[in-house]
Amino acid sequence: MDLSFLIDVGIDLQTTSIQQAAFNIPAMIGESGRIPYQDVVTLTMSADLITGNSFSCKVNGITVGPVAFATDNDTTMAAIAAALEATDDILTAVVSGTPPNKHVITCTGYWYTPVSITEALVTGGATQATCAVLKTAETDRIRYYTSLAAVVADGFVAGDPEYTAALQFFGQSPAPSQIAIINKRPSAETWVEALADTITRSNGNLWYGLVAETRTKADVKLIAAWANTNHKLFGSFTSDSAVLGTGSTDLAAELQALGNDHAFAGYQGLADGLTHDEYPEAAWLGAMLPNTVGSVQWAYKTLEGVTADDLTTTQLTNAFAKNAAVYVPVGGTYITLEGKVASGEWIDVIMGADWLEARLREEIFLVLLNAKKVPFTDKGLAIIECAIRKVLDLSVKNSILESYTVTSLKSADYTSNQKAQRNANGFSFTGILAGAIVYAGVTGEIHY
Repeated sequence: MDLSFLIDVGIDLQTTSIQQAAFNIPAMIGESGRIPYQDVVTLTMSADLITGNSFSCKVNGITVGPVAFATDNDTTMAAIAAALEATDDILTAVVSGTPPNKHVITCTGYWYTPVSITEALVTGGATQATCAVLKTAETDRIRYYTSLAAVVADGFVAGDPEYTAALQFFGQSPAPSQIAIINKRPSAETWVEALADTITRSNGNLWYGLVAETRTKADVKLIAAWANTNHKLFGSFTSDSAVLGTGSTDLAAELQALGNDHAFAGYQGLADGLTHDEYPEAAWLGAMLPNTVGSVQWAYKTLEGVTADDLTTTQLTNAFAKNAAVYVPVGGTYITLEGKVASGEWIDVIMGADWLEARLREEIFLVLLNAKKVPFTDKGLAIIECAIRKVLDLSVKNSILESYTVTSLKSADYTSNQKAQRNANGFSFTGILAGAIVYAGVTGEIHY
């Protein structure tokens, strides 16, 4: 749950609240459909329905029926299916079997709407068939995996973009202990609609880095805007060589113009969305997110399973001017450059600010949750300040900040109305970023 309605935290690099619990989990959103996106429930009668029988059940708690026997078994089964399909939560109900013994009704739910059929019962008549209810597919917007083998066990195969991303996530060293795959329904919803729905689910927000199957510029820009609003770090590489030029209509240039500080664009010759696409952004996220936030910067990283591009100095200069990332051979190895988001800020700075906001909110919430009462007194305010300093001290230890100062009010500084509202909003801090060294300059003289 987002804690911003309880704990108001704002950091000047950011403008909205953050909603995540884990910075170390990367996610891939794809539309292969390997994860079910509709519930499927079968009802199987143990025998023919006969004269005098009636059928009833509950669909998500709402009573359906009784549906009375009509003419013969198959006609009655069709009537039951029609009654099920008329409910709000069942999209289709199809009768199957061998006439005149059609004993199965397969119910398909609406997209990402759980379907529960209970109290399925045949009554009346000389005998009553029993009805077995079985859910054969269960909708899931997002799933978490701890290994590539688990991804394969869920049905993903080589050639699926989600498989490629998982291969890249887990193929780095160190590798994430957990990844997420987000399920987009093909054609019927936008990428942003799928992401927005993910965030509303109880387990849908436990990730930070994002990769998308789509390479379409319009889609990527919309996802980037969503990531910026929701404080997720989104990366997308492209094979569009215009990124390496001076034009202003390529992905990197347009994201830069939008000033997006939660998305990074990059160039790689294979990043075109086809089966050979290596999704280098997945490898980069996989290599970086397992590290403690603030402890690493994103340049000079070698990525397993990623093909480097041999670019000219002019091409590099043009890419860097648009804050685009590249993966190139330098000094006998392959490295990432430069490690900025589209706005030009360094990725580790953005992650550090996100981490601060999330951890401050969580730490203060834990104080309020675990204490019987935090009084609106100097003593109580000191408890809150202590929680703030605890997070800031850790940010210094992890090289997010070099130093900080905290300012807080005394109880006497708050108005009666503020105390009546129980809103102690007088805390603030100023931090100096630790930053990182990416370039070094040396001057010297040599003499005889």
